[in-house]
Amino acid sequence: MKRLNFPNFAIKICLLSLVILPALPLRSQPTEAQIYSNSSVTESKAYLKGNIYQKDLLLFVDMLQNCHPAFAPGQKPLLKLNRIRRTGYKWAAECNSSTELRYYLQGIISRLHDGHSTLIPNADFNRIYPFAIQIDEGSVILSAIDKKHERHLGKDIISINGEDVAKVLESFKPQISYENINFFLSNVGGRMQFASEWEMNPYRSDDDSLTLVMDDNTKICLGAVSQKELNIAWLPQQDNLNGLFKRTRQPFSYQIYPEMDLCYMEFNTCTDQSTLRQQINQKGNQYGISDEELEKRLSAVPRFDDFAKKLFTELRDKEIHTLIIDVRDNAGGNSTLGDILLSWLAYPQDIKRYQSFIRLSSLWLLNYPLLAKEYESAFARAGKKMILGKMYDTRQLPQLTSTDTLKIDKYSEYFRFNSDSAAIFKGQVFIMMGKRTYSSAGMFVTAAYDNHIAEIVGNASTFRPTHYGDILSWKLPNTGISGYLSHKLFVRPDASKSDEDTILPEISIEEFFKQIENSDKNTERDYD
Repeated sequence: MKRLNFPNFAIKICLLSLVILPALPLRSQPTEAQIYSNSSVTESKAYLKGNIYQKDLLLFVDMLQNCHPAFAPGQKPLLKLNRIRRTGYKWAAECNSSTELRYYLQGIISRLHDGHSTLIPNADFNRIYPFAIQIDEGSVILSAIDKKHERHLGKDIISINGEDVAKVLESFKPQISYENINFFLSNVGGRMQFASEWEMNPYRSDDDSLTLVMDDNTKICLGAVSQKELNIAWLPQQDNLNGLFKRTRQPFSYQIYPEMDLCYMEFNTCTDQSTLRQQINQKGNQYGISDEELEKRLSAVPRFDDFAKKLFTELRDKEIHTLIIDVRDNAGGNSTLGDILLSWLAYPQDIKRYQSFIRLSSLWLLNYPLLAKEYESAFARAGKKMILGKMYDTRQLPQLTSTDTLKIDKYSEYFRFNSDSAAIFKGQVFIMMGKRTYSSAGMFVTAAYDNHIAEIVGNASTFRPTHYGDILSWKLPNTGISGYLSHKLFVRPDASKSDEDTILPEISIEEFFKQIENSDKNTERDYD
């Protein structure tokens, strides 16, 4: 049987083109923001005498302290919240708008280096600068522009509004929640396209225009336009697939190429019918439709476990030995889907898994009311006390209660894993990741990497392997400022590397496709 055998290549770190819209943490995020409050704050003298901005600042800091995993008992605090509370309260006395407060609070939360915890940006689609950038090896390249300036596409930008472009990019760091520098550089361009994101920026011009100076000393002056007025020309992008594989953009799909002895699988989201059912069971029907209509819509969504079984059965029947899993467009969802896929790639007893720790809090109670009631009842029946603010190891939660009263994850109700060791895929596995690979998809990549299950192809990750996640929605009562907050800590399988902030690929994507092309053209194959 012919096989493809690709060597390891030197790591090549590339920062990819930037998206036109600011990234949000997850696709499967809570549907309604929950108003955060705490009587110990609202009854305090500082709160009662403060203005609306001081009041919401106090509640925001209190929310971080009591709900985010970084400030749980036993954790080393990442920020000195008491100092932030005092300094912020004094600053908010002179605050004049919710926009100023949002900018200030985002500057606090961005220091956590938690890409999931963020304030919702104030994106005004009637004031968009018609340009986009991509960053490659330190160069800031004009990748899109209003068509009247199309001749400048591909040029390097050296300054914006009279300041060095690197300093301008740096000035946006307080406005973006990011886990590593790769994530920041992949998202900063999208934020810069909105005029509303420049309101508090030190390099904003008096007339709100942007002046870009290119490396050939030519200038472009841009005014903000509405979304309907955009008339954009884009820099042609090199197709890394080189026509080899057909991308479907479906949630998950695959195509087998028998002549190449490989299968190309797209894994574009960690959301399926089962994850949606689990979410509804925990939160209730929040979609404003009848249960009958909800069931009809759910039944139309595919199950990932059924998809995986069909895929690996066909790989076995057709004797395919190389599998390429493409997660470049997968921004996450539910990490269980990645675990299902791993169950087809390695023996369960051999897999080192993520450790997860959950911090239960008042905000968690608001976001997961049905699940919270189940937890509370089960703890009570077992004679235990559920302590809000405490971090629980999710592996120990079932043992904290009687086994017949609480099934924390209820995997058996929603998900089917491969249990047949003979069905495990034993060929070569490659995983392609990109700048949009994030959250649960990043956890899948990390688990495969730490367990030596696959070779990683692509660019340096925008996700941090050990990270915070699983978001809760929140809203401040006085200003209406809202956002998301992590309530779990995920520790990578190889915990000794928890301080590393990125996964580096073993093969650059350019070299990977060269190898596929060369292997396909080469008539001399290795046989079993």
